[in-house]
Amino acid sequence: MSVPPYHEIYVSMERARLLNLATRDGLTGLYVVGHARLLLEAEIVEAIRLRSPLILIMADVDHFKKVNDAWGHPVGDFVLKETARILQASCRELDIVGRYGGEEFILVLPDTGLHAAKGVAERIRATVERHPFTHVGRDYTVTLSLGLAELSQFDTAADLIKRADDALYVAKRGGRNRVCEADSAVKPVKTTILG
Repeated sequence: MSVPPYHEIYVSMERARLLNLATRDGLTGLYVVGHARLLLEAEIVEAIRLRSPLILIMADVDHFKKVNDAWGHPVGDFVLKETARILQASCRELDIVGRYGGEEFILVLPDTGLHAAKGVAERIRATVERHPFTHVGRDYTVTLSLGLAELSQFDTAADLIKRADDALYVAKRGGRNRVCEADSAVKPVKTTILG
């Protein structure tokens, strides 16, 4: 007995739907943090193997709690969706853009040097600042702080995320609506003494 073709199509569509639910954020459509991190780990392995540059950017919507408190969660959701759309539109197809949690986003830029990444981050920051966030006939001003870190050959995904996140907090402490670069000091090689 053969399986009807419509059943195969349904199963294929259901698998695609479940994969999308597991890997994509329901609000923004960006990758969820767990999947973005897996993709980052794969990109790190590839960058080290090819000796090519890789940049991680952490971005955070400034004063987002005030957006929700002052204008309500529907406006907050709109701000997150619009910000996600801007981030996605500002990146190449090979870049990875994910929602890291709440109002924080992660961008992985493979085969991108520090100078080019600073330009991307600054362009994103300026685009968000100038963008007319108009919801139900009302305009809202939104800004973004960004921290970026360049991969060194000794970085793990956790190391790179920590350095980009530290740079993000420097941007936030420095007045927000700015781009900051992580300390680029290379970690020493870990050695084990046998004896």
